[in-house]
Amino acid sequence: MSTLVMLLVFAINAERTLGMSDPDYCKNLDHQSAEIVTPLSKEKRTVPCLGGWLIFQRRVFGNVSFQRNWEEYKTGFGEINGDFWLGLESLFEITHTWPMLLRIKMESWSGKTGEATFSKFEIMTEKDKYKLIKADNVTLRHLTMSAFGGHFGLDFSTNSPCAQKYTGGWWWGNCYHTNLNSRFPMDDERSRNCKKCMNWNYFDGEHPLKYSEMAIHRK
Repeated sequence: MSTLVMLLVFAINAERTLGMSDPDYCKNLDHQSAEIVTPLSKEKRTVPCLGGWLIFQRRVFGNVSFQRNWEEYKTGFGEINGDFWLGLESLFEITHTWPMLLRIKMESWSGKTGEATFSKFEIMTEKDKYKLIKADNVTLRHLTMSAFGGHFGLDFSTNSPCAQKYTGGWWWGNCYHTNLNSRFPMDDERSRNCKKCMNWNYFDGEHPLKYSEMAIHRK
């Protein structure tokens, strides 16, 4: 490899890892939303924030359906102050450009809370079906297992047999260890097992969740 090519490769990797202009997304810790510019497409997006973290998935009220098609999961949907999905394309751009932490928070209807923080998180391109390629080195809080880690290496899907059976776009395997984008539980499902509702395996007896949040932060 020539010296010029080696320098070019080094410069590209340095820009990606260190960032010629590192993201200042959600830098104001008091703000609950912020306007960002995605690093590759330069698209302006308004995103939810919490304590410096950019929230890309949130289920809190159940008034936004997550039974969506591929294009909707790609571009995003929902409400900034409520149930929200950022969009896979923006998520790819951010996690591909800078190394990111992933934090997942949840709460059950009985009031139990849990949290999982991953030191690496990245997804691939649309051509690669936004495959989950990094979600490891996890720290758990009030959880007994890293259910999301079981989706490492899986493609995102909105129409696979698992997606049709359990509803919602997700990194489906056979079929899931956690399914935070599945149906929000109805009143009579909140105190019993509901595999077609949003849940996290082995958390609160596999009862459905009341709240979920997935957020990223620059390492």
